[in-house]
Amino acid sequence: MAFERRGAYFEIQFSLRLVTKPTSGRNSNRPVQVFRLIYLDFYVLRKSVNFEDCQMLTSYALQTMVDALPIAACVFTGPEHIITAVNQQMLAIWAKDVTVIQQTLYNAIPEIREQGFSELLTTVFSTGEEYRNPLGSALLIENGQEVLKHFDFSFKPLRDDDGTIYGVVNTAIDTSERVVAEKSLKAVNNELIALNEEQAAVNEELTSTIEQLVQTETAMQKLYDDLAASEGLLNQFIQQAPAGIAIYTGPKLIIHSINQAAQSLLPKREFLGRSVFDALPEIVGTPVAGNLLHAYQTGEVYQQSDVLIPVARVEGGELEERYFNLSYIPHRNAEGTITGLFSFTIETTEQVKARREVIDLNDRISIAVDAGNFGYTEVQLATGQMRCNAAFKRAYGRTPDQELTYPDMFAAMLPEYREEVRAKAMKARDENLLYRAEYPVRWPDGSVHWISAYGRARYDSKGNADRMVGLIKDITAEKQSEEMIINLNKSLREQEERLRLAVASANLGTWFMDVQTMAITFSDRLKQIFGYYLQDEIDFATAVNQIAESHREQVALAINAAITEGKSYDIEYPLVGYRDQQLRWVRATGKTFTSSNSDNASYFLGTIADITERKQDEQRKMDFIGIVSHELRSPLTSLNGYMQMLALKAKKTEDNMVLDIAAKAKRQVDKMSSMITGFLDVARMGETQIKLNNKAFDMADLVKAAEEESLATVTSHHVIYHPVEVTPVVADQDKIEQVLINFINNAVKYSPQGSTINVACITLDGWAHVSVADEGMGIPAKDLPHIFNRFYRVESESMKSVKGFGIGLYLCKEIIERHGGIIGVESLPEKGSTFWFRLPISN
Repeated sequence: MAFERRGAYFEIQFSLRLVTKPTSGRNSNRPVQVFRLIYLDFYVLRKSVNFEDCQMLTSYALQTMVDALPIAACVFTGPEHIITAVNQQMLAIWAKDVTVIQQTLYNAIPEIREQGFSELLTTVFSTGEEYRNPLGSALLIENGQEVLKHFDFSFKPLRDDDGTIYGVVNTAIDTSERVVAEKSLKAVNNELIALNEEQAAVNEELTSTIEQLVQTETAMQKLYDDLAASEGLLNQFIQQAPAGIAIYTGPKLIIHSINQAAQSLLPKREFLGRSVFDALPEIVGTPVAGNLLHAYQTGEVYQQSDVLIPVARVEGGELEERYFNLSYIPHRNAEGTITGLFSFTIETTEQVKARREVIDLNDRISIAVDAGNFGYTEVQLATGQMRCNAAFKRAYGRTPDQELTYPDMFAAMLPEYREEVRAKAMKARDENLLYRAEYPVRWPDGSVHWISAYGRARYDSKGNADRMVGLIKDITAEKQSEEMIINLNKSLREQEERLRLAVASANLGTWFMDVQTMAITFSDRLKQIFGYYLQDEIDFATAVNQIAESHREQVALAINAAITEGKSYDIEYPLVGYRDQQLRWVRATGKTFTSSNSDNASYFLGTIADITERKQDEQRKMDFIGIVSHELRSPLTSLNGYMQMLALKAKKTEDNMVLDIAAKAKRQVDKMSSMITGFLDVARMGETQIKLNNKAFDMADLVKAAEEESLATVTSHHVIYHPVEVTPVVADQDKIEQVLINFINNAVKYSPQGSTINVACITLDGWAHVSVADEGMGIPAKDLPHIFNRFYRVESESMKSVKGFGIGLYLCKEIIERHGGIIGVESLPEKGSTFWFRLPISN
């Protein structure tokens, strides 16, 4: 800083420390405070300097430093608390101008006389103990009006080199807006939590984490004529300041001095004696570096808030995104040349995060209101003026462009609910509570709708309720659902009773297993089926061991798949009674169920039916089929020979009629022979004696052979073979052809004449996929799970005229599954059916 007075020319660079010395001469009876200047050159070009010159120079330097601080600050000196230096930020808070300088606190600001600040200053001045209040407040006069302002302020004593207190430095940050915002945020957060109690907590309670701004404190007092000894006061001011302060010198901006607050921002960095670009390599190439150089080169003061600087706490470490308020003030020599920069730094990372959290909270509130289709309203209690969103109007049967007033809202309520709702709202207002109400409203079209409403009063700075805010939601559907649920529960209870009766009538055994504990409960009927006395206890392991060894592993795997994978459990197996040692066949079905309060299967419910008699019937059928099949083969063989002889004789005699009859008889014999072969195959399936003659062939060739045969035998339907692709497989070609012909014959048998049958053969996910689709009568949904069972026949009026034993599809299933393939059907009644099978493609 350059200064000229009465022919004396001074150059000052600041690092302030206070020194108190006695004077001699005419002022020898009063202590005088002086500045000792360090880190700079001091020149007195003319030695005619008196005390007033030094005092004026001291005030100028002190005022310059206070002005440079980024927060409100002032210096009080002496027990009278005389305002020696004050910056514009503090004057703005007081709503005063520079005329307060050299006045006592109460003369300058008389309105705070009874607010206790003089007592605090006197205590700090007399005891030397710092006082800080982040939640301070004061009533000040601004534009002729009394205004309550909030501050985060501190009083800190200033001492000379001998430790004598000569004054107090006051720093302050106006927190009025933040306090109001915190109160508002707290109120909004409380409302959000309360208003979303039945919507499962849309947002967590806002936790205000806004840390207090770094407080800056410094002290400056009078300047004595011995400027060479005044370096201590300026240095003390810099070192005590909570704002980060550093002095850069030269075009390379070497860090000449740095206070503790600046060092604490990056405590593990070395700064002194290094260029700022070497000490902070992260800023090289960024706007921060450019702004530093611009301030040094142009002499312009640079100030910016919330600057993002990715910086590492340890040099070369991981970068963190941190925010800072930055100020760069050039300093000059006696000739006016810029020699360096003063740097002021305050970290604002937490404040930036807090603001983002506030923005995020407001966004989440808006999203929650929109997502929940809430209607929102705010009513001014003094005037009754109401504003609301479109969803609120829709809940009252209005369009977004129609007007809806506060009286309209109450008029729409059914009369018997109005006073109750009004009373709840007033009670919530008087006791600062959330009110909740459900009530019906009548829309302009006369229809009645139900509304669920939540509301809370809002209060001004004096604690008076001035607004009522609320959320509403149309719950007409929920009310209707409640009525439906009541009826449904009644119906479910009736169905449950019918189910119990059905289980009892079907003579089924039931069992229940807790999946987590494996605890099992068996019904009395199940105990009977497993050969136990009713008083016997059964455990799961013993029950499994009663299953025939040939089926035991299959049953265990099926139960495990039902529990762990949710697969259906439907299996037949033999078992030996525990006490009576009788062999029984049972059919077991079951399913896993999930508890309403859990995502995992929690219990397994199964049924057991005694099918011994059915199995015995099937065995008797199989025995009969085997016997009859063997007995019929001999006469059929003879009959087939007679037909061939008859055909040869007719051919020689050229008797065409006999030749035709012989051919027709031969076809019937072949059909009967094929039927007997099928019966024998069924019998062999049951005895696991069927043999497969596997070889490599193309399914497309087999489909073409079936096409040629159908052209000669099927004249009543349109059979389309498309698409047909090359699909190489390894299988028993005769058996697979038998399956395909069975599918085509069934399609002819169960679909109306003249309809279309589509046969396709394609490659699908590594499988040869063959399908036969018809436009026939279709299969009812209840019969689809059993259509491939042995001897199963669909019972319906349309099936009475169709003959069959129910073994064809069973035989097809066995053939395909023994090839490692898959067989299935899709069908809709009166729409048609598609039977298909898949075989693995061979390489």
